[in-house]
Order: sequence, then C-alpha cells, then structure tokens
Amino acid sequence: MPSREPTLPAQMKAAGYETAQIGKWHLGSLPAFDPLKSGYDHFWGLRGGGIDIRPALSGGSLPERTLFWRYKNHGQQAARRGKWKYLKIADNTFLFDVVADPLERANLKSREPEVFKTLADAWAEWNAGMLPLDPKSYTHGFTGRTLADHYGVAE
Repeated sequence: MPSREPTLPAQMKAAGYETAQIGKWHLGSLPAFDPLKSGYDHFWGLRGGGIDIRPALSGGSLPERTLFWRYKNHGQQAARRGKWKYLKIADNTFLFDVVADPLERANLKSREPEVFKTLADAWAEWNAGMLPLDPKSYTHGFTGRTLADHYGVAE
C-alpha cells in the first residue's frame, strides 16, 4: 500500500503547533469526516454543508438539492433545482429549463406555474433565514454605456 502524505494538521502538530478549524466544515456531517477526526485540535463553526457522495461513487445517485443565491444589483434572486432555475431581476421573474435551454431564452413560468411557485417560495423561505443585504455594500452592475464599450450597444 502506498504511503500517504501527512495532513496539514499533522504536519503543524509535528512542528509543535496547536491546530484549529474555524468556519464552515464542507466535508459533511458524517462522524468519520468530523474535523476533530481529521487532525484538528479545536473546531468552531458549522458542520454539514457536504453530502455523502458514496452512493454516486458506487453507481447510484445523489439526493436532489436546491441551490440558492442572491445579488444586490437589481435585487437579483435565483434558485436551481434539477433542470429548473428560478430567477428574478428587478420586477422581472423567470423560470428556465437550463438543460433544454442552457442560454435561458424561453421563460416557462406561465407554462409551469407550479414549478415556478415552488422555487419562488423555496427561495423566499431560504432568504428569510439569511442576514439582510448590507445597503452600503458595493455591488457591480453594467449600464448600457458600460456595455457599449464591450458589445457596441447604447443606452
């Protein structure tokens, strides 16, 4: 069996340092992947965030999950579950099948109202648990004048 390189925490301990992990632990919440079992002396943060990928490695599938994000510029909101993507920009709302339409050209919210409502409601529930956006924070966005420099369009 080939030798394994020591982990960073093991190398730090060997040099006489105490080790700690602070923040979100992305390797999952299974006991075998606990940060303290990974060589750290201390851990402060959130466990979880990862998923057990062993079923996929043995030919199975992973559980479906929903990804959420938001962006301050134009109040953008988005959620992705499977092939569906909910998007809101300013007062415009969209539902895309990103597998069939990767360029997101066909807004399907009228054809698939249940999917649209499910993802919009899921986004609202997720956002309710998030910290509010800081109104003083910087957010980048393009204007027609900025885009004209890149694409030759005008406001």
